[in-house]
Amino acid sequence: MTGESKPRIVSFPTEEEAKLAFEGYALALGRAIYAWNFLLERLARLFVVVVDADRHRLLRVWYAVDSDRTKIGMLREAIQASSEGRWLPNMPSARKDLDWLCVEAQNLADPRNNAAHAPATLVSDPDGHRMMASPFSLNVRAKKMSGQDLLVEFSWLEGWADELSRFAERAESALHPAGTYPWPPRPKKPEKPRYSSK
Repeated sequence: MTGESKPRIVSFPTEEEAKLAFEGYALALGRAIYAWNFLLERLARLFVVVVDADRHRLLRVWYAVDSDRTKIGMLREAIQASSEGRWLPNMPSARKDLDWLCVEAQNLADPRNNAAHAPATLVSDPDGHRMMASPFSLNVRAKKMSGQDLLVEFSWLEGWADELSRFAERAESALHPAGTYPWPPRPKKPEKPRYSSK
């Protein structure tokens, strides 16, 4: 009959296909988690500069806190509690920009937690084999990532964390008492593609 489409076939993955799908997932997840951890290290250094006290003691306080969200909240409070004179005349947007950085980092915490804690499984359909958040899991993080292309999500998380880290590093340099570096512009949040090309 004309006009009828043939049914699309779903095949079982070969061992090699399953291995490739898992390795791509594991690499993308690892890179995203690494980028998040690096961002938290940059924020720790910024915390020291903003509070402007003994580095060793401040870092002990920072690392005594288990929650990343609480650490970011501590930095935000330190920024808001700083005197107006702390922000030099050539950095009029510093306080607002650093507050923005903290908000963006806080907003990134949930995607990071979804990535790190959502159980995933290999799924096959007519388009191939890929890792997805476990569709039948009752895990809250898996539900939040349901139907998402994990490689896209992880790549976006990595890229945005990297941009925020660069901004934090440049802000830290600009806040140095020597005043050698200019205040950096805010980075633009990257768009998420719908599907991964990987």
